Amino acid sequence: MHVRRKIGVAFGAIGLALILATAAPAGASTSEDSLSAAVTTEYDTAKKNSNPPSMDKCVGMTQWDSSGGCLKKYGDRLFAWDTTLDGFSVYVLWENQLKNSNGTWSLYRKGRCTSSHGWDTYGECNKNFYENSTFPNAKGGQGSRIRIKSCADVKLIADHCTAWSSWMLNDK
Repeated sequence: MHVRRKIGVAFGAIGLALILATAAPAGASTSEDSLSAAVTTEYDTAKKNSNPPSMDKCVGMTQWDSSGGCLKKYGDRLFAWDTTLDGFSVYVLWENQLKNSNGTWSLYRKGRCTSSHGWDTYGECNKNFYENSTFPNAKGGQGSRIRIKSCADVKLIADHCTAWSSWMLNDK
């Protein structure tokens, strides 16, 4: 009886040691998603724009996507385009990273620009991002980049989103 108890205690201690050894230290981040979670998401309601300008970067602008998202770097403007007559709102997710004084990129801001203006309309959100050339930025370095993806706000099931765009330096 005592032998079984000692073996059980030994296995329990080994299991606990393995859990503690593989767990990340408090406050450490283990992935880009956990880094992203530390930054508060900004939520904006898009204003209708009937005459959008030429864009610097767009995602999801095909007939097979239910939404489109674009960035106009000059003016820091985001556009959500509803490409499907389905009754769902569309939105653009965005992330803004800055370089710190060591030259390392880190998430500074993230957000969501939602348009409920209906099919074949653009909604616009006007943001104010650091320029890539600004020194020093809020992280003490020089560098600012942005990426976007577009989504349809599908009710009762997972939203339909494009993949993230490549990172774009935020210059004029």
